Amino acid sequence: MDYMIGLDIGTTSVKTVLFDDKGKVSGYSNNLYPLYQDKPDMAEEDPEEIFSALVDGLTTVLRKANLKPGELKGVSFSAAMHSLILLDDDHKPLTRAITWADNRAVNYADELRENGVGKQIYEKTGTPIHPMTPLTKLIWLRNEHKDLFDKARWFVGIKEYIIYKLFGVLKEDYSIANATGMFNIFNMDWDDQALELAGVTRDQLPELVDTTDTVSGMNADYARVIGIDPETPFVMGASDGPLANLGVDAIDRCCCGDHRDFWCRSCHY
Repeated sequence: MDYMIGLDIGTTSVKTVLFDDKGKVSGYSNNLYPLYQDKPDMAEEDPEEIFSALVDGLTTVLRKANLKPGELKGVSFSAAMHSLILLDDDHKPLTRAITWADNRAVNYADELRENGVGKQIYEKTGTPIHPMTPLTKLIWLRNEHKDLFDKARWFVGIKEYIIYKLFGVLKEDYSIANATGMFNIFNMDWDDQALELAGVTRDQLPELVDTTDTVSGMNADYARVIGIDPETPFVMGASDGPLANLGVDAIDRCCCGDHRDFWCRSCHY
């Protein structure tokens, strides 16, 4: 029998679910981690604690299932939106993961809404101007924690960090990118105006890929600990909101009638 694993990197836990080829749940693990709220409006998590929870979840499910070689056909990701981690030149975290629930950029979000620039950005990205987005988080960090901001080489979310740890590549799917507030939905690329506001460049962000893009060639040490073939394909997947819509079939054809997907490159609907 063939099997597939779904990994959901949530706000307070990683959920790991093993499905057989009939859609039946054959294994499950829920691995928790804390949300740090040391200061007012702060909502952060330790990326290493999240990574450990993900490895533990995969390891637990696979050991209990005791699959035969070749039965696991792939793994796919879901992840919470709007997280931000600053990495140094060696891809080591300079910050915790600043989550969607962090509200410290509220003044900068208010300013963008009031001066009209936020409306321009919203019309190109489709993402509301809100302190939860990496766009406003980056503006806040650049203005109030400049020394830390200037040390950063990379700006990523939690899923991108985990994929880098496992596979050594920095990739970000269109769905997660759209939730940053810096992704132009009309040309499917980072938006120049938003990047300028954030104070970052394209080469400081992950490579943009489709939600169906796959990665393989897992770090041999992690593969050995997990008990997984390192060449098992991992599908990039998407963010939790769009995937929830997909799961309940709350989607419809785009206006040109050609696509039933997250994105329509023809009419941008």
